Amino acid sequence: MDPNTKLLVDEMKAMRSALEGCIGGVESLLGKVETLLGRRIRSVESFISERFAKLEDAAQVFDTSKPTIDASVKELRLKMGAIHKSKEAVEKMREEMMALRKTEELVDPSRRRDGRRSNGCSFLKLPPNGAMPLPTPPVVDKGGRDQVLVVEVLAASTGQTPAWAILLSGTVQGRSVTILMDSGSSCSFLSESLAVHLSGASQLNNTPKVRIADSSLVSCFLGFKTLQWEVQDTVF
Repeated sequence: MDPNTKLLVDEMKAMRSALEGCIGGVESLLGKVETLLGRRIRSVESFISERFAKLEDAAQVFDTSKPTIDASVKELRLKMGAIHKSKEAVEKMREEMMALRKTEELVDPSRRRDGRRSNGCSFLKLPPNGAMPLPTPPVVDKGGRDQVLVVEVLAASTGQTPAWAILLSGTVQGRSVTILMDSGSSCSFLSESLAVHLSGASQLNNTPKVRIADSSLVSCFLGFKTLQWEVQDTVF
């Protein structure tokens, strides 16, 4: 073989060996890159899967508690509505009481300072059906202090409460009672069954009388001058 040709062939073999070495290095580098990239991809996939799992758990917890939350919100709305209605009713009753008080002061100027608070309490016997007699404004006797309190209580037989009366639930000496506040009554009347369990009764000099639903006239001989009754932590 010609020496020049042989030299050329040797150079080509050397270049081929060098090229094969470069190709092997590149392939090795690509393998390392693929390995690192695969690890990174798997790490990212694992992180994303964990995050999605946490979000799914949170969504499941929210879906589980959503009925309870909705029920609580509905209950709060109902309570707020009841509070607004109670406030409106109280304001309406307050306006009615103030209007009735002004009317009382015009009819009887002597009651302007004392208001409607009673100086003492007396009791009467209730009708057989247990209805609470509803007193109306007393008849004033111009002849002196021996006035007779005659009250018509038609509302007791019809089951209706007049516009000037407010029915409350409270306690008297620790006993549960139903209390009727009437703008026209100067006394608070108790049932005989309740009065026998209370202390502090005294004989009345001026005996008030009340006409109950069956049209009979009942006299009250005993009274309580220091008796108090309580409604929602307020003592009267």
